[in-house]
Amino acid sequence: MPEKKLADRLREALRLRGYSIRTEKAYVDWIRRYILFHNKRHPAEMGNAEVEAFLTHLAVDQEVAALPPEPGPLRPPHSSTEKCSSKTPVPLMPCAPRSTNASLPF
Repeated sequence: MPEKKLADRLREALRLRGYSIRTEKAYVDWIRRYILFHNKRHPAEMGNAEVEAFLTHLAVDQEVAALPPEPGPLRPPHSSTEKCSSKTPVPLMPCAPRSTNASLPF
């Protein structure tokens, strides 16, 4: 039996660990990008230097953030009677625009 492709082995491992399909697709896509960045070399042939080169490329050329921004402190959602105004103290969470769709129950 022929050996499975890297992407297929990755998908199988992720499914066994219970990852979602969306996460699986994202991981496979990142590995595909990594391989294409290094001119289709197999990841087993590469090491730390190639990982650093790819991450530098993402950060500098593609402007991909290394980590998602830290969420700020939140306050409870606004009540239905509370209104935003310029005189309201600066909230920790900005006021959401009012919906124009009256058919929504919230």
